[in-house]
Amino acid sequence: DYGKAVLEDFILPVVKASYEAAFPGRKFINRREGQLKFNNRREGQFKSQVTIVDERHQQLVTDLTKNPIVGILMFPLQGFSVHAQRQFAKLMPEGISLAGPIEIGVGEALYPKHLSRDNNTPVKDCSAVQWRGSGLSLCFDASDGKLEFDFGYGLGGAYAVSSGALFVRW
Repeated sequence: DYGKAVLEDFILPVVKASYEAAFPGRKFINRREGQLKFNNRREGQFKSQVTIVDERHQQLVTDLTKNPIVGILMFPLQGFSVHAQRQFAKLMPEGISLAGPIEIGVGEALYPKHLSRDNNTPVKDCSAVQWRGSGLSLCFDASDGKLEFDFGYGLGGAYAVSSGALFVRW
């Protein structure tokens, strides 16, 4: 389960530990804690709230279950709406995918002082996924002395303070 097993149980705790170690006195807040997977009580089943919408990101996730993958995370999509980022990513050569919370989360864990230093760092859109439906995605947002993992809204709006990322397989 991408939302629960990958994000809540693995990636986000590592981001929290790294961010809080890099910035003593600041907090990492997962605003979606417990909401990345829900229980469908009528059917007694669990269903993921996080859905992959980029085919290349899906392939990356599949490949990561077999082997580690080395790559470069870059943020060339600042100011583009999430919908535009998704369209742009389809034009990229094979081996380049739109980034989701795995790639951005690993970047946050490795380089918190660069990616989330203060209020002037862009909100990092996890545009390769949607949360609870086509109207929302997920994002990392550094502001007011904290780093938050939350949902992104207004996917059709272009915001100068937001940036999508591309992952280039090395």
